[in-house]
Amino acid sequence: MLAFIHIRKTAGSTVDMILRQSFGVRHCCVRHGKQRAANPIIAADELQRCRWVYWGMESVSGHGIVPHSNLDTRYPGIRYFTFLREPLARCASDYQFRVQRGGMTRPFDEWIETEVARNQQTKKIGGAENADAAVDMLRTRVGFVGIVERFNDSIVMFRRWAADTRVDIRYESKNVARDSSIKKELLSDPTSRAKLLAANEEDLKLYQHVLDAVFPRQVADYGEGLARDVQQFEHENDPLPVLPRQLFSIFVREIIYKPLAPALRNRTNPGYLAKAS
Repeated sequence: MLAFIHIRKTAGSTVDMILRQSFGVRHCCVRHGKQRAANPIIAADELQRCRWVYWGMESVSGHGIVPHSNLDTRYPGIRYFTFLREPLARCASDYQFRVQRGGMTRPFDEWIETEVARNQQTKKIGGAENADAAVDMLRTRVGFVGIVERFNDSIVMFRRWAADTRVDIRYESKNVARDSSIKKELLSDPTSRAKLLAANEEDLKLYQHVLDAVFPRQVADYGEGLARDVQQFEHENDPLPVLPRQLFSIFVREIIYKPLAPALRNRTNPGYLAKAS
């Protein structure tokens, strides 16, 4: 089973759409509800209950799908992958999204001190604000890492890594801000940029490791045909607004899964506890 570690503002909605159009009702994007911690964790028993709806599940995503969970106890063949983004841009974009789309009114100077603003990529992957732990998790449990700044290269390499002929990587970017003025101001102002740096020190270490070691290795493993394949994909990338195979998936998600989601959650670990059991 493919398991997408969805980190906020790292093209996750776009990747989730790719999985949904590829696997239809065999893909489940796990819902966590509005009341949850900054870093929810979905445990194996909760994911198993999701199979009451998605009984043929072969692909899963969500903010609570993380490699430092116990999912492998129930799904020993689970294959984790993720996408990372330059940490300062990701963090500033996250704040911008919460203000523009979420209606948040908290000033940046207050928000940047909260848990949700600090080293989110490192915590999602490694379970703590420790880049070394996250690097070790990439080495031992995460099979593929894409980079938002090289998205087309990444998605083409992901298609080969997934090794499944159903994977359809055509896409339209999702959840893209129409107005990036907040992000640009935060990144250009020396004071706010310094706060972004302080809040993302471990993420910067992790991202640099991926740039220096992980991504080049994946490029080398792909071989000399990568540039050609990316160029061909960019020429052919013309997705339908809603692929036919998405229609039934949308029906199942909106009409069946969403109403049932609160009942499917583990009441002792309802997707917002600090650790999985």
